[in-house]
Amino acid sequence: MAKKPISRSTARRKSSRKPRLMKIAEKTIEPAKPTTFGPKKLAIIFLLILIFGTLIYNFKHFFIVALVNHTPITRFAFDRQLEQQIGKDFLENEINRHLILQETSRQQIVVKPAEIEAKISEIEKQVESRGAKLADLLAAQGQTLESLKNQLETQLAIEKILSKDISVAEEEVKAYYDQNKTSFAKDQTFDQLKTIIIQQLRQQKLSEKITPWLQDLRAKANIQYFLKF
Repeated sequence: MAKKPISRSTARRKSSRKPRLMKIAEKTIEPAKPTTFGPKKLAIIFLLILIFGTLIYNFKHFFIVALVNHTPITRFAFDRQLEQQIGKDFLENEINRHLILQETSRQQIVVKPAEIEAKISEIEKQVESRGAKLADLLAAQGQTLESLKNQLETQLAIEKILSKDISVAEEEVKAYYDQNKTSFAKDQTFDQLKTIIIQQLRQQKLSEKITPWLQDLRAKANIQYFLKF
């Protein structure tokens, strides 16, 4: 069946029609309401402030070390001054201690806890013989029992490493006795003092070897400083 032709007038009417625009509903923007805190929120805020204030009061020594007529001396200033005064010596001592312990490990030398305890007992007896206590002596020197143990561990390690090459001849013992005879008790004979003299001479030779040996360790080590004084 043939399609009916569209007349020109009908085509003009269709083309002249304007497309309908979709209407968008306008939204009304309301002004923001001021934030209000209910009783629960206020209670939580008050509790947080109370906790924070309590922490600051209880741990104030982390921030302030003293007040001078209400003027604070801060922990930062205190630590910085302390670092400038004794920090360098402390750091060098710690470096030396680590080098000694590393060398001890390299040579497979072991310092047993029992050896350290024996030294502490020996020191305690010496201190008590003078009418004092080791704990009081350490406190007066600003040390602790733990720091003493570290020192003794280092000392024993050095002795084990260096004493292998130390020997004391009979002639040295006799010469030492003759030179210091007046400092000994009159009733003490050479044979009675011989063991003590050998120990003193060994300790003297050990002390003479420590400095050059430690300098050699430092020269061979890779030491990097990240703190300047």
